[in-house]
Amino acid sequence: MPSTRKLRVLRVRRGSYPPAAGRGFTLIELLAVLGVVAILATIAMRIGAGASERAAIKRARSELTLLAGALEEYRRIFSDYPQGEGGALLQEALSGGRGPTGALSAPRRPIVTLAGFTLNASGTAWVDPWGKPYAYTYPAPGHRAYLLFSTGPAPAFADDDIMPN
Repeated sequence: MPSTRKLRVLRVRRGSYPPAAGRGFTLIELLAVLGVVAILATIAMRIGAGASERAAIKRARSELTLLAGALEEYRRIFSDYPQGEGGALLQEALSGGRGPTGALSAPRRPIVTLAGFTLNASGTAWVDPWGKPYAYTYPAPGHRAYLLFSTGPAPAFADDDIMPN
């Protein structure tokens, strides 16, 4: 017995397969999305870089405030500030190694401990968040007291030096 089934013929128009609706994105759409993502990434990186710089400045101010308090405690004990200049002198004096005239003194209780401070590679001076020693001078020309500051990320003695509050 012959088969009574009919075959269906699928007719495909040229250029319509696969159907365009809902199947993908055009090149223009993909490039637009990539452009928006690149802009957002640039904005996020700038915000992140600014936040880390602000955090470093805040840390430097905090450390300088602690060092200024330690210098006042030093002056209360010795009736004077450590005389001389440089971060190494400051670190030795506040750690208990030198008296006000800069002479080596008998070991005594440190005014500042190393907790929370970073030392330079040779271990002789406290450094700011950018790896530069804190600047200290006493007596400071033209000032009644000492100078204590960080040069920040800029070269030494820039206009935007960071000083304790």
